[in-house]
Amino acid sequence: GFAPAVVGQAIIHSMTPRSHKAKVKPGYCCGFYFFFLGKSYEGADFTTVYPVARSLPVLLVAMGEVLRGALPTPAGWLGMVLVVAGCTMSPLRSLRDLTISRYWNRASLWMVLTALGTVGYSLLDKRASEVVQRGPASAAIYCYFFYLFSFLAYTLFTHLLPYKKEQTPDNSSFWAPALAGTLSYAGYFLVVWAYQLVARAVNIAAFRQSSLIIGVLMAFALYRE
Repeated sequence: GFAPAVVGQAIIHSMTPRSHKAKVKPGYCCGFYFFFLGKSYEGADFTTVYPVARSLPVLLVAMGEVLRGALPTPAGWLGMVLVVAGCTMSPLRSLRDLTISRYWNRASLWMVLTALGTVGYSLLDKRASEVVQRGPASAAIYCYFFYLFSFLAYTLFTHLLPYKKEQTPDNSSFWAPALAGTLSYAGYFLVVWAYQLVARAVNIAAFRQSSLIIGVLMAFALYRE
């Protein structure tokens, strides 16, 4: 992505010195998110970790928006509570399985830290999107540098913090992580572009959690979790 980002910047000059400064902090928050998401997956199933870690930020981002003076409507609060409740209950086979032990385990701290990372880059990216030239090309260039700083932060965390390093299997492929990275970039590019079109970051944060439904169903089918 380096060459297209540099060429695009040279053509449209979308990234000002102010916007370059604005994208460093959310990038580091995203690196923080990726690191602790990996720690969470070590301690619990995908179908528990992903819904909980991705739904908690909906309410936390809403609280951050309140501090910025963008107060959600009562219907908005109700919708966000329903999103969080539904995501939190998605790992359950029945309501009888609703116990503290299912959510309070050795992965709980990592899931909370993962959620805080999401809150950090969501709020900061909303602010950064407001100082970047509007449009999909600008959003795409911004996303490249966002992921660049995420990579640098993730690398720093893996060197400074204890991390379980596993042997790489012989049948490992470059294409699986390359595809995952490409899809992650494409998805977040759309989010950043949407930030430029919508007044409240929490609206985007809540709406994009529809991906949880797809993710959980695919995890049931692919991982039998």
